[in-house]
Amino acid sequence: MNFKLKAAAITAISMGALVVASAQSANFQFTQNMKLGSTGAQVMQLQKTLNSTGYTVATAGVGSAGMETSYFGAATKRAVIKFQTANGIINTGNVFALTRAALNAGSVVVPPTGTTTPSTSGSLSVSLSASQPSTILVSGSARAKLADLVFSGNGSVVSVKLMRTGVSNNDTLTNVYLYDTATGVRLTDAGSVLTDGTVTFNSASGIFMVSGSKTVSVMADVASSTGGQSVGVSVIGYTVYGSAAAMVSGVNGPVQTISQASLASGDFGTVTPSATSINAGSSGSTIWSSALNVGTRSVNLSAMTFKMVGSAPVDSLANVKLYVDGVQFANASAFSANGYVTFYSMSPLSLTTGSHTFDVRADVVKGSSRTFYVTLENAGDIALMDSQLSANITVTKSSAAFTNA
Repeated sequence: MNFKLKAAAITAISMGALVVASAQSANFQFTQNMKLGSTGAQVMQLQKTLNSTGYTVATAGVGSAGMETSYFGAATKRAVIKFQTANGIINTGNVFALTRAALNAGSVVVPPTGTTTPSTSGSLSVSLSASQPSTILVSGSARAKLADLVFSGNGSVVSVKLMRTGVSNNDTLTNVYLYDTATGVRLTDAGSVLTDGTVTFNSASGIFMVSGSKTVSVMADVASSTGGQSVGVSVIGYTVYGSAAAMVSGVNGPVQTISQASLASGDFGTVTPSATSINAGSSGSTIWSSALNVGTRSVNLSAMTFKMVGSAPVDSLANVKLYVDGVQFANASAFSANGYVTFYSMSPLSLTTGSHTFDVRADVVKGSSRTFYVTLENAGDIALMDSQLSANITVTKSSAAFTNA
């Protein structure tokens, strides 16, 4: 959804990953996920966009300006990582929802003259938390916890490398994430399991900071039709800013069995409101709204994360609240420096079968003539647990699967 500002108003796009809107409608809009090996017209447009905005795919020959191709190769991935780093996106090299949104916003950050780096270096160690998940996973579920890791010491972690374990396939885990265990905030975009079974998260600006200790949860979406397999993750390496990569052994999360079951369902409909204008100084403006239809049996809501993207600074919005069926869920919050806001409750809200309205409201305090949109990026960004099977369901949007972040 678009919000347009006047002199004292904020031009904003409020979007739920179901509807892509941009203040620069003339710009090409990327609608497909792309990664290493992808092909097609959107890959060629991606190369053209990267070349034209300073994130050069190649300086000469194939992939250079005027010689773009429809194949997503290693050079394209390197250019995407440069783009992600400069625009504050965890640099996976995959062009998924968050990266597509930044490209579609039409106001990308100019490449820096040097590499952006965190300001703190130090020494760290990693171990398993004393408490580990010990449940049976469910095929087709989202946000399944695989392990809790404790990073001890001081420093900024810029890379974490995991290895899939258990009797499972590389595609058993469709998306893998790192979360802040204490706050429930997602720290990374979705990572993919590579052909060698590894998952790597990288960010030149730092994935998370450790001062003393920090517990990080590894969560993943479990693919359908995987019942009978078993899966887990081990930490095999990490890098602290200012230090060489550290190799790790013996930090093995539990291997959990995957069962086959019929989970409850949840489907989001159209996101509203439509394109409009908001005056700076407005209070309680609805910036994202959609109806969730719950099927089969009731579910329990414990957390929900939204992302703010666009040219407006993240502190343009204050007193951000999530309402479910007109009642506020959890405490008011603000968007973090990397554009996320997470609503979390220790007392899950029960949602019966049927339709439930979700509204995100905020006070618009600044940002004249800027744009933004708010998005629910992934199925894993809403923790909806089946009330009987104790597994988070994979939410859809208008009968389509969510894309990766």
